[in-house]
Amino acid sequence: IMDTIALAKFIKRNVETKFFTIWFEKKDGTIRQLQGKIMNENQKLRTTDDSKYLIVYDVGIQQYRNVNLNKIKTLHSGKHAYIFTYGKHGYKVEVSPR
Repeated sequence: IMDTIALAKFIKRNVETKFFTIWFEKKDGTIRQLQGKIMNENQKLRTTDDSKYLIVYDVGIQQYRNVNLNKIKTLHSGKHAYIFTYGKHGYKVEVSPR
């Protein structure tokens, strides 16, 4: 069980500089799939709270996107699938091979 700051660190540590696919719920409630990479920390593009959002470079549209950490459902990176569930005490992450 972890909070959003720990969740962001967990994701960054596990995907590093690799491409990954992430599924998350958008503001309008629809599920979006995005293929991308984590933003390079040296770039000063952040306009959102880093304890609430992950900045991901979307290779499909070649733009950066803010992904709400509270809305991430699944992430595939390398040989692993990460499934995220949220409870009243924080996030739980289930890791399985793909």
